[in-house]
Amino acid sequence: MIRPCFDKNSINLCFIFDDNYSFYFSVLLTSVIKNSNPDSNYDIVILHDEKLHINSIKKLQLMITKSNFSLRFVDISHLAQKLKQERILFTRLYYTDAVYYPSFIPIVFKYYEKILYIDVDTIVLKDLKDLFDTELEDMFLGVVADLPIILGITLNSNTHFSNYVKNTLKMKTKQYFNSGVLLFNIKQCNSINFLECFLDTLKDIKEPIFMDQCVFNAMLENRVKFLDLRYNNEVCFYKTHRQHYKTMPQMTMLADFEESKKDVCILHYAAGIKPWYYPDSEKADIWWEYAKHSPFYELIVFKKDIYLQEKLISKLENEKINLQNNVIDKQKKLDSMLQNLNSTKNLLDFLKNFGTAKARIHNHLAYKLGQALIENSKSIKGYIRMPFILSYIKDKHKKEQKIYNEKIKTNSFFKLPSLESYPDYEEALKEKECITYKLGEALIENMKRGGGLEVSKIYERCA
Repeated sequence: MIRPCFDKNSINLCFIFDDNYSFYFSVLLTSVIKNSNPDSNYDIVILHDEKLHINSIKKLQLMITKSNFSLRFVDISHLAQKLKQERILFTRLYYTDAVYYPSFIPIVFKYYEKILYIDVDTIVLKDLKDLFDTELEDMFLGVVADLPIILGITLNSNTHFSNYVKNTLKMKTKQYFNSGVLLFNIKQCNSINFLECFLDTLKDIKEPIFMDQCVFNAMLENRVKFLDLRYNNEVCFYKTHRQHYKTMPQMTMLADFEESKKDVCILHYAAGIKPWYYPDSEKADIWWEYAKHSPFYELIVFKKDIYLQEKLISKLENEKINLQNNVIDKQKKLDSMLQNLNSTKNLLDFLKNFGTAKARIHNHLAYKLGQALIENSKSIKGYIRMPFILSYIKDKHKKEQKIYNEKIKTNSFFKLPSLESYPDYEEALKEKECITYKLGEALIENMKRGGGLEVSKIYERCA
């Protein structure tokens, strides 16, 4: 716990970051100093853990040259350890456990009346006195509506998040606020066990989508005072606002945002597009104007160049992997085509040398005799010559078989493979079930028994 640095006219500011963000805080601090009022005192406290390097601290302290400014660094590692012991902290993307550290503010600043907390990804364009002097009465926080989220809920363009707000956060209203700028009413916050309430809410939510922001919203619904949009002007909403304001200028929140852009106090680069990495992004030119006056300017530029080069390398590596995968896929496709082609060639060679199983069955004596029976039973003339035709077919088949057997004795190359090895074997078996084949089989069986050419009996046997 720390005590106020000034007795009166004090604007008490709190910032939280680790060493990765110390460069970018220097830009924010530059903007606060440049837009400060000499009649006000600025009590600035940085909450940090062991990850903030001593060299960064020294360099930031050198930025304070005015007597109405105080910059102190408070190590809250002991409090951070308590959070880690709870084992309930949930983070995503590039966020760390530090995203939950604003919940420590009421404890650390117990001897203060109010504390203004501001995210590091912001720029201050006006003096902060009007914002800080806002009367909060019995409200816990002064907050600014998160228009991108509220608009999504209002238009129902994101049903998943709408259901999440209703069922997981258990909020009964659409008054969702952004946690990038929070004006703490310390006395009111300490009227309850603030940190324990925060942790209990976090346990209930389990995996908050926007981490601390969701916890604060669920915990303090209807217990916060909504401030003007100019105090937390979200850059990520500019494009969305332009799109919707053309078609729905009558919507209050859109009209309010349009008005707030005329007199922005805090510009918030929320979401993933940060100005220090993307100098051509929306409103990034304003941030870079202040960055030029930061003692970390050269390092900021250097880090930006490294980031963009790493991103380009990553993109090229992904393209390389995609090309390699395409080559592999095409090779697999080519191998498959070659395999199919070889199979087709082998099939063609097989058919060329040995024919089909269906043709083999058609060459069976039973099929030939059955076919002759059907063809010659259609007329009286056919009946008369049928015995001679059947006898001729039988004798010819016998001679062909004799020639075949003699040929394979001389050269086994001419031996036909088994029917089972033919590609169309299963289909060819159906030929044995047809009336033609069965008539031939019945005739052969009748002849073996010493019967003659009794066509009607043969047909009866096949029926």
